[in-house]
Amino acid sequence: MDSQRERVKALLDAAVRAQKENNLKLAERYLGIVLRLDPNNREALKLKEGLERPRRLPLLDLILFTTGFALLAILWFLAPGTGGLDFPKEPAFSEPPGAKGSLAYGMAMAALAEGDLPKALTFLEEAAKENPELPGLSDKLSSLYYKLGQEALDQGQKEEASSWFQKALAFSPDWKDPALALARLTPTPTPTPIPLPRKRIEVVISQQRLYAWEGETLVYKFVCSTGAPGSPTKPGSYSVISKIPMAYSYKWGLKMPYWLGIYRVGDLENGIHALPILPNGQTLWAGYLGKPVSFGCIILGTEEAKLLYDWAEIGTPVEIKP
Repeated sequence: MDSQRERVKALLDAAVRAQKENNLKLAERYLGIVLRLDPNNREALKLKEGLERPRRLPLLDLILFTTGFALLAILWFLAPGTGGLDFPKEPAFSEPPGAKGSLAYGMAMAALAEGDLPKALTFLEEAAKENPELPGLSDKLSSLYYKLGQEALDQGQKEEASSWFQKALAFSPDWKDPALALARLTPTPTPTPIPLPRKRIEVVISQQRLYAWEGETLVYKFVCSTGAPGSPTKPGSYSVISKIPMAYSYKWGLKMPYWLGIYRVGDLENGIHALPILPNGQTLWAGYLGKPVSFGCIILGTEEAKLLYDWAEIGTPVEIKP
């Protein structure tokens, strides 16, 4: 009940501000939400009645209206804890009336106008749960996540900043700013000058199989998926050049667990990794192992990829055969 009262109060404040700035449509939207929550709210009904009056009021009505509004302003100014007449600013985005999640979105905009980022984030995430397709929601969430990441970075909290940037990318995969910020936080692996000579990895494209050897002993044999016909895996002799527990592709918007980089293609790097994870948390290509479906990388099941990741070293030879 206290939470609903806070929401009603914040929406009424926003409606008063909108009316004061002559943004009558926005004021009507806020009042509509308030009256759905509290149909008998006297202040909302009074404001609504004022909005419905013709703009050119008779002189007497104008005098009465001005006097009444002045009295309301004085009462508001004298009420304890109200902060006088410092109404919150109009939100930059108004929620679509009647849409699912619009109430939480409207509360978030009111919190942003007050500069309360944690409260705004709480309401935006609530709106995302109710209606992920709400117009403007993804951009607003990703922008807020990125801002929180920058603040964490300024405070030297690199792990927290990385988490915020990844959340920003989850809602806006094509946004380069968080992708670049995340790339700068990812340490560049240092190759081991002397690789372990006995370990080697063999990938046979025609068989869609990966073999891990120690000397002449076969340690692992896994079903894999190589590149699709439009983006084939390149045969050749390579070695493991990077190891990242959870890599991220800003080009494809995918998380790639247990990454073993093996060769570069222009500005990109192809490698061996587990089934990639989409921004919504679903696993891509699940059920397609054993078929060439990837963008050029070599895909393994999650458990198999972890085993190979823990076993392989920087510098481990990788032979890719047709």
